[in-house]
Amino acid sequence: AILASGLAYAWTNSQKIIGAILVTESNKSKTPSWAGIIVHITDSTHMREEECYAWAREKNYKRCFYHIVIEPDASWYRGRSLREPGAHTYGKNQTMLGIAFVTKGPISDGQLETFKAIREDLGRLYGPLPLHPHREFNKNKTCPGDEVWEKVKNL
Repeated sequence: AILASGLAYAWTNSQKIIGAILVTESNKSKTPSWAGIIVHITDSTHMREEECYAWAREKNYKRCFYHIVIEPDASWYRGRSLREPGAHTYGKNQTMLGIAFVTKGPISDGQLETFKAIREDLGRLYGPLPLHPHREFNKNKTCPGDEVWEKVKNL
């Protein structure tokens, strides 16, 4: 389904994920060449789309920081178009996609399955995209935490 903001939203059903990403981002000629995916956590227990936008506006950004946000119930939403830079990692926003898990700790199996399906879709669009923890580019951060990183780093 498409939300009022025009952003794609889908549940963990892989067909819906594939459809939402490919349908809304299929014109590859207008998309940047992404070098990888930076994995984040929001350090919160919930962050619906409108909350992400409000948080970003508080920090003087027009849109959510992340390209994709995966909720605890394994649903997800697009915070930014894949055609525009993120605002998630200083110095890497032009070349790396940002995907955030909404969690204060471990991620659910559903979140992991959603992440896998999204990553596979992004691979179809852009080729292989290596994963990086946020802390790799900001030594003052521990994000996404050891437990989350251990689950996703070898996908």
